[in-house]
Amino acid sequence: MALETLGRLPGSEVQHRLAGLVLDESRGKLRVPAARELSRHVQKYGLLLDRKYAADLKAGYQTAADPTLKGELAVITGLMRAPTPQQTGLQLYQFRPDVPAPPPEKKEKDVKEKEAK
Repeated sequence: MALETLGRLPGSEVQHRLAGLVLDESRGKLRVPAARELSRHVQKYGLLLDRKYAADLKAGYQTAADPTLKGELAVITGLMRAPTPQQTGLQLYQFRPDVPAPPPEKKEKDVKEKEAK
């Protein structure tokens, strides 16, 4: 309950505290809910962590033994490299769909004509 309340507060200090809980191996079962709250906070307020915490979270993903924690850390690291809305808009603006494929040749018709002759 305290983690959920902490996760609702804005600011970089909140993300630093949540990241500290996620990275602290002595916290045990508290690490997974802290990671969920951290990912929710990053989604709502943007990434406010400094580079050290970001690097530590990425390294924690590589070494995590608990699959649930590893999954939550994967979400967090994915959010760290999420593009900004401006980058997404630019990528969409530059998108050019592929040229449609040419229509298939009429092989069946040719085979039937040859058999008829």
